[in-house]
Amino acid sequence: GVVALEDFVRDFGARCADDSTLQNLYPQVTTLSPLPVAPNPNRPFARLDRDPTPLADYGAVNQRYLSIFNVQPFGDPYLPKLYDLALIRHTVAHHAARVRSIDAPRFQHWIVQPEQLINPPHEFVLTTTRFLHQVGSAFEVSLRNAVFGSLLPTLAGDWRTHPPATLVSLIELFNYCGKLLEAEPGVVPTPHDAAAGQARAKQRLLELCIAELSGAFPFPVPVPDAG
Repeated sequence: GVVALEDFVRDFGARCADDSTLQNLYPQVTTLSPLPVAPNPNRPFARLDRDPTPLADYGAVNQRYLSIFNVQPFGDPYLPKLYDLALIRHTVAHHAARVRSIDAPRFQHWIVQPEQLINPPHEFVLTTTRFLHQVGSAFEVSLRNAVFGSLLPTLAGDWRTHPPATLVSLIELFNYCGKLLEAEPGVVPTPHDAAAGQARAKQRLLELCIAELSGAFPFPVPVPDAG
């Protein structure tokens, strides 16, 4: 779970760094790009890049995003729980799920004992997964509000009916704000009409996003349940 959250922040940051519209709005966004690493013949399985800021250093990641977007991926109230989840992950992956004596004092959110075995119940897994999803959603919506809040005032007044390429590219960057279209019941597209159908779906998604930007913006930010 916590690895998926870190991967989401990493991958979305890299996509933002490559977007030309965001580069114009936020020149420092390029600092989110992964940094190349020379291949090591003794470690052929290793990554060929590294994160500009270690993703498990949540406070440092917050500072980087604050300096660019004035947005934090990880809310301050949730940092102790996130650090503990990262420590639990490390304990399970590298120490047979047994808390080392040197690690026990490092826990901030939960109280654990040295040599305690990490074996969480089913409900813990469900609530923790829900919490991590809420943290990621809050980050995505906060970033979306910041980005569109910067872009929309710079557009011509007819952006709702004639969306410029910059607006369309950012809507696509945010994956159409998570919207999905339902397939028409009983309709099975053929290869002949698949491209046309995709174009219609893309246009419909664009219309839905523009309607939302016209009415519900800024979007309400989810509040994670820290538990």
